Amino acid sequence: AQAYPIWQSLVDDAAKVDDPELYARAYGAAALATHTLGKGDPVSRLAECGRLAQHAGIPEVAARCHGAIAERPGDIEVRAREARTAFGLAPADAATVYALYAVAVDAFNGDRMELALELAKLARPNAGALAEALDKLIAAASAE
Repeated sequence: AQAYPIWQSLVDDAAKVDDPELYARAYGAAALATHTLGKGDPVSRLAECGRLAQHAGIPEVAARCHGAIAERPGDIEVRAREARTAFGLAPADAATVYALYAVAVDAFNGDRMELALELAKLARPNAGALAEALDKLIAAASAE
């Protein structure tokens, strides 16, 4: 929270130089901080961050921005699309795995078993600390 104004200042400074990667990274950090701190609705900034980062050739930053959109409340289909986009950009990134898991849990709770199963299975190969939770989710969704 204390660094948030500094990130915003860095975005402003990065815009003054001709370095798309620096700008995308700074913009991404500020957008993700907005998401993490719960400051308003950062979805449009996160989407822009994803576009900028993809264009700058930094898929891991783009994936984190798309994953953050997936974690936010909203239409489950939109969130699933964002989680799949994050997966396509950086499938092994922990933030991507978490985004897939978060949407899969919400799909399961919303009685969308096929969607829950699809997303959980995408996340499972790179699950790390979420392996047990994903295994339980896959078993429960498969049983329904």
